[in-house]
Amino acid sequence: MILELALLSVIKFPAGSPHDFVKALGPATARQCVVLFSYAPDNNYKEFSADPTQTSHFSWIVNSVAKLRQAPGLDFAFSDGLISRNLISLAPIVERANPRYSIESEFFKVKDGIVSTDDRASTKSMQDIFNHEWKSEVDWHWTMRSYTLSVACKDIPEAEFLKYLAKAAGMRLDKTKAGFAFKLVPSEFRRRANATIAKYAPAEKVGKLNQQDKWRLEMTQFALSIASDLHIQKAFETEDSEAAIFMEGSTKQFLGSKLLKMAQSASSLVRNGGDSRSLTSLKPVNENGAGGLEFRGSPAAIAGFTEAVDWRRPVTMYLRSNFRVRIIGSTLPRDPNYSGPTAPVSVDF
Repeated sequence: MILELALLSVIKFPAGSPHDFVKALGPATARQCVVLFSYAPDNNYKEFSADPTQTSHFSWIVNSVAKLRQAPGLDFAFSDGLISRNLISLAPIVERANPRYSIESEFFKVKDGIVSTDDRASTKSMQDIFNHEWKSEVDWHWTMRSYTLSVACKDIPEAEFLKYLAKAAGMRLDKTKAGFAFKLVPSEFRRRANATIAKYAPAEKVGKLNQQDKWRLEMTQFALSIASDLHIQKAFETEDSEAAIFMEGSTKQFLGSKLLKMAQSASSLVRNGGDSRSLTSLKPVNENGAGGLEFRGSPAAIAGFTEAVDWRRPVTMYLRSNFRVRIIGSTLPRDPNYSGPTAPVSVDF
């Protein structure tokens, strides 16, 4: 009898999409809710067999075979552990996901504070999820917009469903006076951002990264590595926000060394037959009344910045909500003995 129960509890997933994954797990486990928060709804996961009652082993199997992460705890809240590639501006390096991707979306219903898919599975874009008439007022975090949600649930209270969704999305769900608000969890967002760059950015995988893209992503990863949780929270608070990270001590020295290597590589690329046009942008593209310099548009612009900046003075790195980075410093004075203020100089990645 014990053996029969053990055999009945084993799930055999025959391979398939996120929608298939949720569709298989929902009825098979009799869970009230199974959700999968994914950026790539057209992915195909490999087949596996596992016993969901053996929680640690089941989570390990799903992660190692299907490459899905189960949120901490016993709830069936899964994700691909990535963020939107659109956020990191990897397109057109990789194709953008279809924001209107859906399968059997009509089964997902929200009525009188109850969420249900009628014992079926439903896959909808998060934008469609936003547009449902929720009983509570829900403040969705803007970074969630480019995802899809695959869900199988049966008459689950709205608040409980939102908790599942927050876990799968790596978000924190706060109670507000009017309802709920999704808040960024900086450590998890940083981890997912780095995982996305590692998965999609390598040139050997996509074959379309030029040197400028490589350095841009390298600088993004550097910014993420030195940014505090408060910096991450502020940088991605809105679609137009940014966080100022003040470079000090060894961090400033490491940044200077990194930029110098990039500048040297830019010159080497041209000497070895690279696109010589990149050097033509090695000049100020904007001069304001104070004589400030802005370098942008090509890898060679990095050399212009490294030649102009005075590393003895304050240097600030700005991490923006589009994962772009701007570095601002002060220009070297013509007189080495001059200690007064000098014009700003910046470089954009």
